[in-house]
Amino acid sequence: MRADSLVVIGRLGAPFGVQGWQHVQSFTEPHDNVLNYETLYVQQKDQWVAFRLEEGRRHGQGVVVRLHDVTDCDVAAKLTQCHIAVPRDELPALPADEFYWTDLENLLVVNAQGETLGHIQYLYENAGTDVMVIKNQDKEQQVPFLLHDTVIAVDLEKKQVIVDWEMPAGTERDDD
Repeated sequence: MRADSLVVIGRLGAPFGVQGWQHVQSFTEPHDNVLNYETLYVQQKDQWVAFRLEEGRRHGQGVVVRLHDVTDCDVAAKLTQCHIAVPRDELPALPADEFYWTDLENLLVVNAQGETLGHIQYLYENAGTDVMVIKNQDKEQQVPFLLHDTVIAVDLEKKQVIVDWEMPAGTERDDD
């Protein structure tokens, strides 16, 4: 499986019990959507290795899984902190006003005045609000990703996000 055809959907956590189960830090919404895939690709060093999902369930606020051939806690411990991914073509289609974060990363961010704020480095959730971390040269700023509020438009073809946001004081214009 080619790495560029995969989308990271989580990270394996610490072993859970002695029979090969382990915690999952799921990047899906809701978190148990990570259980919707028969095969999970686990990043081991520079390659992706396919594992069949044997079992999985919600556990408290999180998710736990047991992967095929992961038979005890020692094997599971070797996979701790490894990213898990699925083929892009297995992801469900989204409505027009929703986006996978991976598709927003590296997009150029421009404000309504045409000033370049930088490129999206990554997104994260904070208190129920998605936040873009935008980098321009050596400076980072965080802008809430609120569609039809701070985010005016997303144009995936132009690889650009237009925001209603002012450049921070003292920031040099970077007209890419």
